[in-house]
Amino acid sequence: MSFKSCVLALSHLKSRGIQPVICGSGTKLEVDYNKRLALLTNTLNLTGNITLGQLVVFLKNARCVVANDSGASNLAQLLGIPALIFFGTTTPYSRIFGNKVESITNGENCEYYPCINNHGNTRCLNHVLPFVCHSLGDNQVTSKIDLLLES
Repeated sequence: MSFKSCVLALSHLKSRGIQPVICGSGTKLEVDYNKRLALLTNTLNLTGNITLGQLVVFLKNARCVVANDSGASNLAQLLGIPALIFFGTTTPYSRIFGNKVESITNGENCEYYPCINNHGNTRCLNHVLPFVCHSLGDNQVTSKIDLLLES
C-alpha cells in the first residue's frame, strides 16, 4: 500500500467522521513509516505499542479496517469487520472473502506479479524500483471505503 494510499484512506475516514488508528509491528521500518504517516495526518499511532489481544479489541470496535494483506486484515475478516485489503506483492485469488471485503490488487500490471510466490521467493525486488505495485490502486481507495461503510 503506497504512502499516498495511506494518506488518502486516513483523510477520507476522518472526513466521514471516523477516527482512524494506525497499528503495526514494532520493526524499525514500520515504526518510522507509521510515525511519519501519523504526523502528516494527525492520526493516533499505536504501532509497536499494542498486543495481539489488544488489536482484537480495537478491531471488534472498528467500523472498518484498511490494511495490506496481513494479520490485521485476516483478523478483521474472521471478526466480520468490513475490510479494504491491499494486495501488492501477493495475489487475492486464493482467498475466500466474506461479503464485507473489498480488495485492491495493485500489481497486476507488473510483469513480475505476483512477485512473492508461495515459497517466499521474490522475483521483482532486484528489478523494479520504485515498486510498481505500491503505487497502483490509489484512485480506488475512497470509493472502496465508501462501499464498505455503506454495507
